Amino acid sequence: MTFEADGFVSELGKVYRSHTPVLTLVAGAEDLLKALKERGYKLSIITDGDIGVQKKKVEALRIKDFFDCLVFSDEYGVDKQKPSKFPYQKALDVLEVRPQESIYLGDNPYKDFITARKLGIHTIRIMRGQYRSVVLDEEYEADFQIKRLDGILTVLEEIKRSDEKVYSN
Repeated sequence: MTFEADGFVSELGKVYRSHTPVLTLVAGAEDLLKALKERGYKLSIITDGDIGVQKKKVEALRIKDFFDCLVFSDEYGVDKQKPSKFPYQKALDVLEVRPQESIYLGDNPYKDFITARKLGIHTIRIMRGQYRSVVLDEEYEADFQIKRLDGILTVLEEIKRSDEKVYSN
């Protein structure tokens, strides 16, 4: 009996891409999404993962209705994934907002913030998960860092106050 690693790995990939995951939102996420929608924010997801897998995650989490735009960069090709300008611009265009009116929340400093900041989008890094201890050059970091989701509302108020000062001068 021989073991064919290539076939096995290929089959595992198919299973991974086709199964519906069992996922739950982190504590406070649903309340935050509701609060943002109630305050009139337009929300988007930008994700680079396999489109089938990412759609199943959105479905499993039951969050699609919170979002006005879903950008699955895998749909457009590897060259359109973050840090490419494409997924950010796609979300801005669909939402009909300017970069300076936008906020990008992410966790991966390797690809999430550098382009968003160059476009003029405010950025927030949540310090959790596999990238929480990663420290890169300043150009790769977000404008703000938070440890918990409930910190987003505080940062949004700070950005709003800062923008009001800019526009009133």
